Order: sequence, then C-alpha cells, then structure tokens
Amino acid sequence: MMTMQINLQISKKIFSPHFYPYLFDYSHRWNIFMGGAGSGKSHFVIQKLIIKACQSKRKVCMCRRYGTTINNSIWDLTKQMLRQLKLLDQCSVNKSERSITLPNGSMIIMLGLDDEEKLLSINGVTDFFIEEIFEVPQEIVDQIDLRLRAKAPYLQIYGCFNPISPHHWLHGFCEGDKQPADLFYDRSNYKDNPFLPQSYVDSLESLKTRNPNKYRIFAEGNWGTDLDGLVFKHINFINSHDIDVNAMLKDKSWQVRCGMDIGELDPTAIAVSLFNERTQALYLIKEFYQRGATLDEMYEAIINLGIQKQKIYVDSASPQVISYLKSKGINAQPCIKGAGSVEARISYLQNLDIYVLVDSCPNAQIEFENFVYLKDKKTNVYTNKTDHTYSHLCCDALGYSICDIYSSNRVKIFDKSSLRL
Repeated sequence: MMTMQINLQISKKIFSPHFYPYLFDYSHRWNIFMGGAGSGKSHFVIQKLIIKACQSKRKVCMCRRYGTTINNSIWDLTKQMLRQLKLLDQCSVNKSERSITLPNGSMIIMLGLDDEEKLLSINGVTDFFIEEIFEVPQEIVDQIDLRLRAKAPYLQIYGCFNPISPHHWLHGFCEGDKQPADLFYDRSNYKDNPFLPQSYVDSLESLKTRNPNKYRIFAEGNWGTDLDGLVFKHINFINSHDIDVNAMLKDKSWQVRCGMDIGELDPTAIAVSLFNERTQALYLIKEFYQRGATLDEMYEAIINLGIQKQKIYVDSASPQVISYLKSKGINAQPCIKGAGSVEARISYLQNLDIYVLVDSCPNAQIEFENFVYLKDKKTNVYTNKTDHTYSHLCCDALGYSICDIYSSNRVKIFDKSSLRL
C-alpha cells in the first residue's frame, strides 16, 4: 500500500478545554483517565491517539476486556473521531478484522482481552488504549505493559474508567502506594465537557436530590460509595488468589449456581457462583456483562464461562432467550417469580455470607456498592423500595441462580425472628 504524509487541519474548538493541554504531551508511559459519566475522556483519548498516529507511523491497539463489547463502543467511536477529523474516507477499513490503516501506514487495531493467545502474539504495538480498564484484571494490564516494547519513541498505555470502589486495584495504582513511576493521572466529570446536550446535564444534576450517592460517584466522578442506604452492606470483596476455586469445585458441599438476567436497555448479565447451603456462604466467581448482547453472544458467553453443562436460571420474562438456549442444548430454566419474589430474593441474599472476586467480577462489585434503597421524598427516610437508576443486573442474576432455594424457604425468610439482623 502506498503511504503518504497526513496534513491535518485541527481546530481547537473540537476539544474539551479540560483535556486540550494534554493533546501533544507524550512524556508519560502510563496515562489513566478517571471520569464521571459524560466527561468526554474516551473521546479525547481516541482523538489524541489518532492525531499521534498521523504524525508518525504507529501501531495503536485499542482494547476492551471482552471482544464482543468492541463493535458498539471503541470501534464505532474510533470511526466517529476519524470522520470528525475528515480522515475516514482516506483510510482503509477492514470490518472483519476490525482494523484501520491510515494514509501514512499507521494502523489502529481492536483487541478483546479475553483472547489471551492473540494478546501474547501481538507485536510492534506502539500505543495501547484500554477502555473500561476497571474490567481488566491487573495481571492482564501487566502483560500489556510487557508487550509494549516496539522500537519507536513515546511508547504509551492509556486507560479510561468511571469511578469505582477504593478497594479496586486501580485506586492504589492511581492514587495509592502502587503508582507506576511514570504515570499521568487525570480526573474529570460532566462539568468539563462543553459538548453535552443540556437534557443530559439536567438528568445528571437531578441525581443530587434523587440519589445523592449516585450523583457523587456517577456524576461528580468520586471514588467509593456511602454505606448509608446500601441494600447489601456486608459484601466481602476478595481476589482470585485468596481462594482455591478448583478445590472448592471438588468438594461436594459446594454447588455451582448460574443465573442470567436479560437487559433490553440495560446490559445482560450472567453470574456464576459457588454456594454452600450448610454454611450459607456464596462466592461469586465469574460474570458476563454486556449491553445489547445478541442470542449468539449470550450462548458464546455461556461456553466461554464453562457453564454449558450447568443448570442456568434465566429471567422468566425472556422466554425467547430460554427457548433459544434450550435449542442449543443448554439447560436453561425460567427463574421462579411471583408475588413478593423480589423481596424474598433480596432478603435471602442479605443473610448470606457473600464473597465477590473483584478481579473477575468488576461489574458485580460496582453494582453491590451502588445498589441502594430509595428515600421517602417527604420524610427523607429510606424505604424498602430499591433504586433502579443504577443497573443491578449481576445482583439479580445472582439471585436468580438460587431462586429454587429462596422460593422454597420464602415463609422462613419473612419470619423476622429467623433473620440474622
């Protein structure tokens, strides 16, 4: 392919004033952007990497934890930014490989980090961008650092994420005692993005009164969560190396439990756990979490999770999904619902000793730390109704996975004297 020099006419007006000062700063190997919803962090990183790739020949690898989430996120956004810079028509776009070659020979490739073989075989990358880096275990991020060894100047790794628990490894990496030596770290929120429609700004600011905790994290972009009003206050967040899953699988006292909640506007979630009915301990060990998942992608996720031979309790409001999975040989069963089933599910889970493996279930961690009760608007006292402005699909999927147990014990659950409160 013939290469040619790219002459960009860049207007400062297309960049957020918050991010613009960093547009041509390539002095740090690590570049991490934490921001609330609508801050524009991912837009900026992709803009910056495209412009960098126009200046000299680069190989930019844009990643997400799961390959199935790429098309509707960084792939579309990259093409959108190339179009904004009036470059897309000059590029060679390979849809099947999800790669783009710029006129000067620079390449932008997409990579799902669930494809370990491809990650280990990739060569010549000059820049990595890890979107939603909170989803990625630190061990994989470390592997990416090792893969960044091309013979080119200004080798860099970029990562973007929304605020999460201070217990996550990223907190120590960004602000604690585990910072890499060569780190640029930026925090932003919706107030830094002048391009947001007013309706979206109004929606975020309405959270100040409707859900102050969500506003503090989701809108303002702050770490952590407030325990006050949380539905689940005593979740244990651990890492995979803290337990021996293989030994537990060999112990017959531990049951493999699988649940699946189907999102239409929300993501679809699959929760895989180990449950000991005698000790009332439950370990959430794997998750699948994807917005807009197709039936084929749901089936593929079940195979990748290794649960194709397990019974999976699926949201009973999605009979077409259940029928499809059964046609594929999956033992999909409708979760048991009825009057009071939501309260029964929550009550039962509240009385279990729940452990979440945060390196493999980052979305479940975020849900548990943001699943709150609603306040009465007049009294400002918490009610027994839960707030649905923040998705809790993983929590629901986990509940579905043991629906046969809490349904059979429903009378016991609502006997207050039997609760360990």
